[in-house]
Amino acid sequence: MGQAKSIEAILDQIARGDRVRKSKRELFKGTVKDYLELALDKPEIVETPHQKLHRVVVEKLGREEIRFKDNPKLFRALGLRRDEVIFRYKAFPEFFGLEEPIEFFVSFLHQAAMDSEDARQAVWLVGPVGGGKTSFLDKVRTLLEQESMFVLESVLSNEEFGCHMWDSPLRVLPRHIREELARELKISIPLKDDICPNCKWRLNTEFNNEYLKFPVEEVEYSRRGQVGIGKVTYVEAEEADISELVGSMNLSLIGTLPEGHPRAVLPNGACNKMNGGMGVFSEAPNMPASYLAPFNTITQEGELGLTARQPHVSLRTVLFADANEEPFLRFFEDEENKKLYDRAVTIYFPYNIRLDEEVNIHQKLNDISKFKDVHIAPHTLEFVGTAAVLSRLKPSEICPNPILKMKILNGDDIEEEQKFEDTTRRVTAVELRKEHRWDGMDGISTRVCAKVLGSSFSYKTRRGVNCIDPLIVYRFFRESIERDKVLAKESERHQRYLDFIELAFADWVGKVKHDLTTAFVTVRKEYAESVFQRYLDNADLWLKDQRGEKHPFDEKILSDVEKLIGLKDFGAKNNFRQEMVNYANQCKELNRPLCYSDNEKMKKALDRYVLRGLKEFLQTPHEDRLRTPERKALYNNIVEELKRNGYCDHCAPTVINWYSENIS
Repeated sequence: MGQAKSIEAILDQIARGDRVRKSKRELFKGTVKDYLELALDKPEIVETPHQKLHRVVVEKLGREEIRFKDNPKLFRALGLRRDEVIFRYKAFPEFFGLEEPIEFFVSFLHQAAMDSEDARQAVWLVGPVGGGKTSFLDKVRTLLEQESMFVLESVLSNEEFGCHMWDSPLRVLPRHIREELARELKISIPLKDDICPNCKWRLNTEFNNEYLKFPVEEVEYSRRGQVGIGKVTYVEAEEADISELVGSMNLSLIGTLPEGHPRAVLPNGACNKMNGGMGVFSEAPNMPASYLAPFNTITQEGELGLTARQPHVSLRTVLFADANEEPFLRFFEDEENKKLYDRAVTIYFPYNIRLDEEVNIHQKLNDISKFKDVHIAPHTLEFVGTAAVLSRLKPSEICPNPILKMKILNGDDIEEEQKFEDTTRRVTAVELRKEHRWDGMDGISTRVCAKVLGSSFSYKTRRGVNCIDPLIVYRFFRESIERDKVLAKESERHQRYLDFIELAFADWVGKVKHDLTTAFVTVRKEYAESVFQRYLDNADLWLKDQRGEKHPFDEKILSDVEKLIGLKDFGAKNNFRQEMVNYANQCKELNRPLCYSDNEKMKKALDRYVLRGLKEFLQTPHEDRLRTPERKALYNNIVEELKRNGYCDHCAPTVINWYSENIS
């Protein structure tokens, strides 16, 4: 009983919250006359679907202006001039590395919102599998579902006589008064659009052509309810049924109504339901020809045919099609399909080719999973991202080093110069983008990487380890590619992917070396400071000796440090020793502590001096590192320093031991 009561309380709480949400704003119900009066105060209620989406993306949710000074790395990555401005739209925060496709889409919406030719074109999203096309369309649909539209009384309110097509109230207006009425109300009214046959029949019979009395209601967009949102999915040619798109016969009224009667047809197909909102033709190039006939008339004529005995009906929608690149190119090679290409706005959705954004993608995917609390060792996502991005880049003649090309396209400030055509210069992202316009249109997909990470998480957590590192990810990454029989048929591509994994792993090894070096130097900083103090003391004694004052000094400590700096001749050594002694005296006068890292040359020299011990430390077998209190303390201190830099109790020892056994 107690549990049942608790469930009741929970459901009651949810119901109360739902009622509060629904009561925040009453949806409009009235007549065409009421609707026109409302339009005087709120002209936005007559928006076309393109105008509505543009308002939501640009005005309602807003955008962020980014200039060079705000994010120079992004400007370098995109190859933009310093005086340009980038917009990041708050409607699409989770789409990393897709600034250009999104900007193209918003530009299309802006043009279509101005009632230009673009409003009669379909948006084709083209790209590789897993490039984000479907996710983007789902996001657009979600944005639309937060809005509402005004329609003639629909089947939601009047199941028997309501409109299936979410017809706009403006279509019930007599055509001969629309232009003048648009001027007076200062709104846009389509001059040629007509209402569906069923609503026209109601207008004539039920309302005696008194259009101002026709009932109007406000409805919320809904994919599940097919309110203003329709989707046409791929079917085999033998299973294709055009009624799924344009509606069917009203079987309940056959025999009671004459043939061709408006009510004998139910305009309840997927295309009918996308009226006033958005529609998607998924995998359009693979669809049967009969399914693409409505696609053609919607774009070219803004109309949809029902049956041979019924007139075409007006249909306004933001029409999308998605396709992978190869089927898309094959489809438009066919002369029969060229008429559709003329009505297509193509937006390419490539794989992301910026390492930082690839890391963000995998971090996002992990954050929404139940593995979000599992520790990820430093550079793990970078390793996965590096292998993926490298596979998506074409070989470059002007920048043969694939890692360097990746860094340039990532926007990193690279000083390294490349030799090309007898010249040596820095290569820019602009040049690399011009060289290979289609980088990112193939390669290892984000989904493959996500599966590899998932396998790594699963393997570790099932063994009681709450951490993954590049070593386990490397294992599963190679296994994933090696056992892919489909990929193995393309032996060259198969080997390239394996090579990229090895290249990414080598890049990770370099980062681990840096981490271990930094940790060791930090742990041994006290030792370095003592060497620095010995150097200063002996440099002071040496200078006094040069002035004729006889003082014993240790030439070896002076030479050892200066050799690491690269000082060879007497004059250079003399100047540097004098500089260091002057620095020490200045610190004493100002009562400021001495610090060897204040001098860049000295810092590099003493770091190298200290690192002599790192090689010995790493070459010592793991068991021997812990045999004496001094060695054990050094080992533990290095582990603690690594932990302060993102490692954990599991991955810090793992990385130290692996590196010492395999690299050092």
